[in-house]
Amino acid sequence: MRPTQLIAVALPLFFATAAAAPTKTHPLRAALKIRNEAEAPVGATETPAAVIETPAAVIETPAAVTETPAAVTETPAGATETPVGEEAGEEAEAEEGNEVDTEGQFDVAIALTGGDVKQDVLFPAGEAGVLEVEFQNAEGRTLTVTENTAPAAPPDGFTALDTSSYIIELAEGADNLTLSKVDWILNAGSALDISQGKIGRFCTEAGAFLIDSAVGELEFEAEENELTLTVANMNGEWGIFLPDAAAAGDDAAAGDDAAAGDDAAEDVAEDDAAEDVVEDVVEDDVAEDDAAEGDAAEGEEAVDAEAPEETSAQDRLLDAITNLLGGNKV
Repeated sequence: MRPTQLIAVALPLFFATAAAAPTKTHPLRAALKIRNEAEAPVGATETPAAVIETPAAVIETPAAVTETPAAVTETPAGATETPVGEEAGEEAEAEEGNEVDTEGQFDVAIALTGGDVKQDVLFPAGEAGVLEVEFQNAEGRTLTVTENTAPAAPPDGFTALDTSSYIIELAEGADNLTLSKVDWILNAGSALDISQGKIGRFCTEAGAFLIDSAVGELEFEAEENELTLTVANMNGEWGIFLPDAAAAGDDAAAGDDAAAGDDAAEDVAEDDAAEDVVEDVVEDDVAEDDAAEGDAAEGEEAVDAEAPEETSAQDRLLDAITNLLGGNKV
C-alpha cells in the first residue's frame, strides 16, 4: 500500500477515535487553571479592601465629634460676656450713686462727706449766673462760701460777668483733694455768650484779681453754658469775668437789636405817612372826578335846553322851502 493511501485510510480512523475518546486536559489549559486558582485569593482580598474603607469612615466620626467640644468651648466665651455687661452696669450704678447734688446757702457751713463721693454744691443765683463748688475726697471737709457784693475792680481788659465775687473756705484745708472745682453757670434764658469767659482768683498781695493758666485749668461746657475751673486749692476769693472785646460784641449786638427796632419803627411811620399821602391823592382824584362829572352833566342839560331851538329853526326853514316849492307865499 502506498503512503498516500495509508494516510487517506488512517485520518478518518484517527478523527473518529479522537471524537469517541475521553477529553484530556491540555497541559497549557491546566496551567491556566492553576494560575486562575492562584489569582482567586487576590479577588477575595478585595473584600477586606472594602472593609478597610469602613474604618476610614469610622475615623471621620471622631473628627465630627471633635467639633462638639469646639462648639462647647464657645459657651464659656459667651458666658464671659455676661459678667462684663454686669460689671459695666454695676460701674454705671456706682457712678450714679457716687454723685450728690446739694443746695448751699451763703455764710452757712456745709458738711461735705468723704468716701470719694462727688458732691456738687449749688448756691443761690445772682443777677447773671450761679456759683457751683465741686468736691470729692476720701476725707470730708466743712465748706463755707461768702458772697462779696463789692469786689475789687476787674483786671485790665476784662468786664465783670457777675457783680459779686465769692470767698470759698474749706475749714480742714483744701490741698491734695481728689476733685476740686470752682464753676459758674449762666442763668437759664440768658442770651449772653460766655464762651470766652474767665474765672479769676483774688491776689491779696497785688490787691487785684489774677487771670492766668497757673490759677487752674479752665473749660467751657457749651451744653450747660458753664465755666468750670479745676484748681489745686479752692480756698480764696473768685470772680467771673469776660474780655472787653467779647463784652463789646454783646453790647454791639444789643445795640444792633435796638437800632433794628428803631429802624423798623421809622419804616412803619414812613409807611403810614405814605399811606396818608396816597389817601389824600385818591380823595383829590375822586373830588376832581366828581366835579368833572358835574360839569359834564350841566353841559348835557344845556345842550338839551338849546336843542329844541335849533330844531325849531330847521323846521321853520324846511316849512318855508316847502311852501315856496308848492307856490304858497310865506
